[in-house]
Amino acid sequence: MTQPDPMREPSPNDTVEASVNATRARFARDFPREPEVDALVSAFESGNYALVRLEGQKLAASTKSDAVREAAHELIARTDADPLARVLIAVTGALLFFLTAWWLSNGHISEASASPPPPPAVERIN
Repeated sequence: MTQPDPMREPSPNDTVEASVNATRARFARDFPREPEVDALVSAFESGNYALVRLEGQKLAASTKSDAVREAAHELIARTDADPLARVLIAVTGALLFFLTAWWLSNGHISEASASPPPPPAVERIN
């Protein structure tokens, strides 16, 4: 991104660009100002991650600009699941499987102990 010339008077375009940059996600402020990238950033900010994945892959495959391709890949990467979350879900599933298998093989009541206890002896005195 180019640095503004401090000796130059600000133009109305500078104000518009500054306000647009202020509303953009922080990581996307240095992305190229292309209509396709702006549309992907807007979709990302509105939570339409399916559109970001689909159109981002198309844009990355069809563009000649390295900056646009990197921006599309960055947006796609930000829609993926966190690697730590993936590991924690896998560990949780493995633990659930292990505990279920252990309970089925060891923890349930056997048939011998499942029979009801004999009724208590009642002694009648007449």
